[in-house]
Amino acid sequence: MRSRRLVVALLGALVAASALLAATALARRAPTRSEAKAIRAAVTRYERSSSSAIPRDSRITRIVVSTVDRRYALVTLRSPSAGTERALLRRGGVRRGRVAATRAKRRMTRQRQHTRHRRPGRPSRPASWRVLGAGPGAPGCSTAPAAVLTDLFGAAGSCAPNGY
Repeated sequence: MRSRRLVVALLGALVAASALLAATALARRAPTRSEAKAIRAAVTRYERSSSSAIPRDSRITRIVVSTVDRRYALVTLRSPSAGTERALLRRGGVRRGRVAATRAKRRMTRQRQHTRHRRPGRPSRPASWRVLGAGPGAPGCSTAPAAVLTDLFGAAGSCAPNGY
């Protein structure tokens, strides 16, 4: 009888641990098509800049977006010359709140006024992604909120005090 209780307790602990691991593994998500396109464009733009830490021969192998804060994304790159690199990105977006709502209304009014002056067939610009840092290790602790870094990089080694 005692061994049966022990087995049931161990099985319960195992199920709880696997559920916890599954929840952590599913915390980040794959980007939508438009997000992936914008993120790739931002990484390419950063790669071509003079202050880039990403080698030009690198290729994007994986893109994930944080579910804690969808404004943050992690891009994994593979380069024959430098190995695996990671880039942390942040998307600029509309602020929430009363002041932001007023700003959004003003922006919409301006957009309506300028619509007739815009060239036909030219799409409006989506929210831009910016590379916050890139390198082989973990980013600096002040680069993004701790919950976002844990979500994107995992629990172990989510940030480095002197990271990129």
